[in-house]
Amino acid sequence: MKETSLEQITRLYDEYSTKLNHHLSLEKNKIKNKNGVHTFSTATFMYTGAVSAWVAKKDIRQFSERSNSSIARLAGLFECSQQGKNIYNLNRWEYYHEFFSLALSFNSVSLAKEMAEYCSTEKLKGSFEPPPYSVEWTLSLKYLILDIEKEGKKWLAEFHKRSGNKSNLKYLGYANAMQAIWDRNESAFIKALDHINEHYPKQINSNAMFWRIDQHFFSQYGIALVYLAHSKGMNIVYENTYFPADMMNLPEHHVTPYIPTPRGLLRQLIKDAVDQHKQQQDHIKKNKG
Repeated sequence: MKETSLEQITRLYDEYSTKLNHHLSLEKNKIKNKNGVHTFSTATFMYTGAVSAWVAKKDIRQFSERSNSSIARLAGLFECSQQGKNIYNLNRWEYYHEFFSLALSFNSVSLAKEMAEYCSTEKLKGSFEPPPYSVEWTLSLKYLILDIEKEGKKWLAEFHKRSGNKSNLKYLGYANAMQAIWDRNESAFIKALDHINEHYPKQINSNAMFWRIDQHFFSQYGIALVYLAHSKGMNIVYENTYFPADMMNLPEHHVTPYIPTPRGLLRQLIKDAVDQHKQQQDHIKKNKG
């Protein structure tokens, strides 16, 4: 019999420590992790582990600790990408709605702003066939985060157009919530959250937007918009099935980027320092002679 979402996330909670060690081992392998693929995978796994701690044990402390480790890795990868390194998934601008929403849902507005400023259709690659919604969602959210109204409303109109047809109505609440933030309309924003909450069960099946197991228990994208609304000065108090109180009251979070040290790197740094010192001593002796 197929596992329910609750059974699956509870099993993942029980297996977390063992599987995390495997992820960390791959992350420290400088050859296999050359473009950050295993750091990205570890970050994703840690976030799933964070959600499992909250679902299985209602442990908000463990949720916060694991989420922090996850987002710190994402911030580290982002920092490497800014330095011109080819980092897995961070060179595809259409996927940035995921990164914006993850940062915002943990109340890290500053990281979301940094990412939004970096997310550029000129600097970053585009996919040949981006997934549905990725373009409209990313650009609508980017310009809303940065308060660039003309571009933001242009792309939000496209998002409304896509989510306005019958088969996509389940996503209309996100477009309405973004419009309400532009308008600073708190009552319209609450109605948009109600729409998201009501239609969320339709958004989490295997053919929908939020198919990952860690997305089945609360609306990360909806919660992200609540924290974004707060950052724009809106007074939003909301709680519902997919907007649990624990997730709505996280303190503002400033992320310290984490960049893993590849296995053997410390040994190499020490060797380089010793070699450099020897060269300096040889140079001194040569000059004295």
